[in-house]
Amino acid sequence: MKQKTVRIILICLSGLIVCVLLLTRSLKSYNASQGYWEAEIGNAGPHTVLTLRLTGGEAQPWHRVIVFQNIGAEAIQASKFKLPDEAVQMPGARLTFQDITLRPGHVAFVWQGHEFVMMSNWLRVDGKEYGWDEQEVIMLVD
Repeated sequence: MKQKTVRIILICLSGLIVCVLLLTRSLKSYNASQGYWEAEIGNAGPHTVLTLRLTGGEAQPWHRVIVFQNIGAEAIQASKFKLPDEAVQMPGARLTFQDITLRPGHVAFVWQGHEFVMMSNWLRVDGKEYGWDEQEVIMLVD
């Protein structure tokens, strides 16, 4: 009787372990398909422009354009950065928070004295929230 009980427990545990492994693998696959945050530095006339977007995978076409009126276009070289992975390569940026357990996740960083917090349902710039579906340009002046 004891051997039968032990055998049933071992079979159940083995099945449970297989289920957990399959679930973990499927979540990783799902996570990889969800895209990632990207920051692109460029210029618009005499001003520096930061474009934040969700890219990769089956990502929504979300993006917001932020114009820095106090930073000349020649001050910063145009480039793209995958966030949060490449945030340290962004000149003058400091990553303050990241949780990408489920992509695209929650990423927060400070750049040029302004705080940016990105989540899938909103973008927060210096404490003010903006929806990803709103496409007006965000103007920042110090």
